[in-house]
Amino acid sequence: MKGKSRKMKKIVLYRQKGAALIVALLLLLILTILGIMALDANLHEVNIVGNQRVYNAAFYAAESGFDEFRSNPPLDDPNDNVPFSSSRPVGTSGNTYRYKWDRIGTRDEGEIPYQIFKVTAEGSAPNFPNAGRVTIEAVIEIEAGGALIPVPPMAKTRIKSWREVTKAK
Repeated sequence: MKGKSRKMKKIVLYRQKGAALIVALLLLLILTILGIMALDANLHEVNIVGNQRVYNAAFYAAESGFDEFRSNPPLDDPNDNVPFSSSRPVGTSGNTYRYKWDRIGTRDEGEIPYQIFKVTAEGSAPNFPNAGRVTIEAVIEIEAGGALIPVPPMAKTRIKSWREVTKAK
């Protein structure tokens, strides 16, 4: 009886030769697939972060258009609206901005008159293969009283409301 059971054990063990190799190869395959999936997810994250950086640069370039308008308010300009200005650079980054404005009215707060403008500013940031572009609008009130513009040159202004019109593409 003992001889028969030993023979059976040898046959069973003989049939399992290479099973550990197959299990190890399957584990390596699973780990490889998980690694490829992690790498793919990481590449998507890098693209998202890059797009966010371009969007932020374009947004801040558009905000520079508001600052330009507030620095040089068109209080004595007889026009009620002005088309987009030519593009102006922001620093040395290659970002640019342009803006246009519409005079939408006046109002008095006590004895202080304010002129109200709707300003649309567009910022763009260079990027390969396509540039980021953001357009924002704001309603800006500028004190139109006979007060001198304070130094540094910034009129007494306040942004009443603003909204983003388009997002980076």
